[in-house]
Parts: sequence; structure tokens; C-alpha cells
Amino acid sequence: MPEKTAIIFGDSIMKGTVYEGGRYRSCYTEVFLPQMEGLDIALDNRSRFGYTAERGLGLIKKAIAAGEKPDYALVEYGGNDCNFDWPAIGRDPDYPHQPVTALADFEATMRECIGLLRGAGITPVLMSLPPVDSDKYYEYIISKGVDRCSLLKFLGSPLSIYRYQELYSVAISKLARSEELPFVDVRSAFLECIGSPFSQLISGDGLHPTEKGYEIVARCFRERLESIKE
Repeated sequence: MPEKTAIIFGDSIMKGTVYEGGRYRSCYTEVFLPQMEGLDIALDNRSRFGYTAERGLGLIKKAIAAGEKPDYALVEYGGNDCNFDWPAIGRDPDYPHQPVTALADFEATMRECIGLLRGAGITPVLMSLPPVDSDKYYEYIISKGVDRCSLLKFLGSPLSIYRYQELYSVAISKLARSEELPFVDVRSAFLECIGSPFSQLISGDGLHPTEKGYEIVARCFRERLESIKE
């Protein structure tokens, strides 16, 4: 029997979602789980495609209300929170569009998640966001019918997608430091891969890791959980 238990509250990243050939699939069982063998921590993955911090908060409240008490809870959100309504931007790039979740609201919700978990005697674990590939994601958005000129007018540069997503990842890392929480720094591990190797870590939609990318996510996750146990 595993010594410890952990619930994963996350979005499509921790669900192991890969984008290939115009379709999404999960590689969680084939790529992520094998790297957890021998860890002696039973994982209960409750990640959901498209979930934001607010929706994740609902899952956490439900688990606590049900009396569940794992040793650890990985809270991985932000990738959907920082996203925009791209079709709306394509129709009217001059409108002051806002992300799905404003940064301040995202931070407040994450703090509430942490407070609830700690109050229930559960150790929260935070994780940085894997970086997006701006060029790939820019072309992916356009492939869905968004007008290229309108999108570029709103963004100024495709690189703005990367910069804005990084705001949310930085907020997570700051929160982990201020709350003195275990932190899985996936982003740094990705960014260490300079040049063409980095491109091989991000799927065709520019958002989700490839199987090679998920090997990095799993390695970082395992190493951090091992260090917590020591």
C-alpha cells in the first residue's frame, strides 16, 4: 500500500492532453503514470479539460465537504484563466477585451484554494505553467477562423500571447513563495531547452506539451513529491 495520497486538481495539462493531427488525446496513462512507479504516493487525478481556478475551487470544496483528506493536493490552474475570447477579438479588435479570469481574481481564487486545503490539514502543492509556443498558438487561433489582421491588431505581436500567459505563471510562483508551499517548477525545465528541442516539447496548438514535454512534467512532479517525503 502507498504511504501517502495526493489528489491532482488541474486542467488539461495535468490530464496529459496532447494535440495531434487536429485532435486531442490524453497520454496521462502511457507517459505520466509510468514515471510515478515506486513513488509510494497514490494519485487521484481530478483534472478536467478547460477548467479555470474558479471551477477548480468548486472541486476542492466538494472534496473537503465529502471528508476527503489526502496528504497532498496539487493545484494546477491558470492556462485557461489567462485565455481570451479569440473569435470576439477577431470581430472587434478595438474593444477592451479581458481574459477569462482577471489576474487579481485568479490570485484571490488560488489563495482561497490554498486556505481551504490547509484548513482541512492537506498540504497544497503549486505548479508553474508550461510555456506556450506563441507562433504555433497564433496560427492555431487563425486556423479556427479568427481574422489574422484583427488578431494581430489586438496583440501587436504573437509574442504577446507568451508574455500574458507568463503573468499568471509568475503569479503562481510568487504565491508559492509567499505561502511557503512546495512548488513544481515545470516552466523553468521547459525553458532550459533552447532552440529546436523546445519546439518538440509543445504540441501543434502551441498550448499543450507533446509526449516528450509530458515526460518533463512527470519528472518535475515526481522529483518534487520525493523531496517533500524526505
